[in-house]
Amino acid sequence: MQASAFASSHPEQDAAAIAYEAPDAAAVASPAQLRGSEDYVLFVCATLGEVCEQNEANWIRLNGDHDPTANITLQLQTGPLDERLWDVLDEATYQTIAALASRGTGLTPEIEYWVDAGQSEGYWQAERPSRQQIRLPIIVHEASPLWIGADPSTSVVGLDYRPHGVRNVYVTGGALFPTSGSWNPTLTMCGLAQDLADRLG
Repeated sequence: MQASAFASSHPEQDAAAIAYEAPDAAAVASPAQLRGSEDYVLFVCATLGEVCEQNEANWIRLNGDHDPTANITLQLQTGPLDERLWDVLDEATYQTIAALASRGTGLTPEIEYWVDAGQSEGYWQAERPSRQQIRLPIIVHEASPLWIGADPSTSVVGLDYRPHGVRNVYVTGGALFPTSGSWNPTLTMCGLAQDLADRLG
């Protein structure tokens, strides 16, 4: 979970600084949220979970396209474990917001939640918004189709970055992750690429 706090007495004047200093595009207060909230602290929480790899409805297959950059098809659907995890993550997010807003007093804080009304507009309400309002039906940081490991029976790519049984081909990046639980795996991917470059150098 990533939580960011925003407070601005001049939101239009501070818009550029807020966008620049925000830790992530998914965790920044919008101009519409800041407008009229000059006397409040806005908490923006983005919560990320991992898709279960045990779902047989999910797969990656060759599709016959002759272009090697587009010759696979990915099907990814949520299963029962994913749905349960999503519910847990939602509740954890609400509990985090309540804990941040209570300031350690133990009192129940007065919290309002943003409801998106479309076209960069919305409004605040005391009731928790619906699932449709808070859940994004997207996949980020796709990874793990060529997971790395020493044993060819349980991995696709060896510890030398070569697919098992293949010569003169090397793989690096997020594809190697046995599991992709990182919020933002960019630095790990860069580390893997640097390690491969050192080995090949």
